[in-house]
Amino acid sequence: MVKEMGWTTAQLGVLSSVFFWTYGVGQLMNGRLSEMFGVNRFIVSAVLLSAFANIVIGFQSSLIVITILWAFNGYFQSMAWAPGMALLSRW
Repeated sequence: MVKEMGWTTAQLGVLSSVFFWTYGVGQLMNGRLSEMFGVNRFIVSAVLLSAFANIVIGFQSSLIVITILWAFNGYFQSMAWAPGMALLSRW
């Protein structure tokens, strides 16, 4: 991506870290939210929203747009972890 898009390694580092920060923040909130709204609903929403974000990222070339979509993707993926563990513990 550095060669093809002309980005610096610092920009690529920011892009990579945005996902992990939003994933971590989402972990703090989504466990409780999934208890309130239902684990099945959260897991299905997480899969659909994450898939949509990944498809849209594939058509982008702007670093800012990709960073924003990647941040949303991190949050969407964090929506599946806590509800997934709750679902497995009930199973």
